[in-house]
Amino acid sequence: MKKVLWLDTETTGTNPIRNCIIQIGYQVEIENRIVDEGSILSAPFPDSEIEQAALDLQGVTEEQIRAYPPPKRAFQSFCSILGKYRDQYNRADKFIMAGYNVRFDNDMLRAHFTKCGSNYFGSWFFWPCLDVASFLAKRVAETGLVLQNFQLGTVCEKFKIPLEAHDALADIRATKRLYEILTDDFL
Repeated sequence: MKKVLWLDTETTGTNPIRNCIIQIGYQVEIENRIVDEGSILSAPFPDSEIEQAALDLQGVTEEQIRAYPPPKRAFQSFCSILGKYRDQYNRADKFIMAGYNVRFDNDMLRAHFTKCGSNYFGSWFFWPCLDVASFLAKRVAETGLVLQNFQLGTVCEKFKIPLEAHDALADIRATKRLYEILTDDFL
């Protein structure tokens, strides 16, 4: 059974070790049908660096993110949601992680698992991930489509996809729509 986790994270910076996740936007797709979606907020870990530029980009304050649920509770919520759709005793029952520049989200989520004391990231997800940005680059090379840059906002504007940028759930909805357009031979 094909299971895809469409994932986007908002973070306190770009370094998975020093920074951390403060929002996870997700869509759970099983056999080409979205069965669950949502957003999980997570306060930063006490020792995580918080970069003001990251907060400014997302339109949040340090005071706001410190009031989010504790990171371990957010982690448990995330695992509980995913656990509804997989058999933990079946080693082949995993999600394909998908997103835009998903390597970043994968690295941040893997670090989040570790910081929460879990060594079982690989029990949840197959490797490699489905990266819509890489898929788009391939299509651009094949068709000669001209883009100003490969930022999600720019790409969504080109394809007339609504986007409330830097909200993890909005970003993943736009990414999923972009993937649908690209795979429908739109180009």
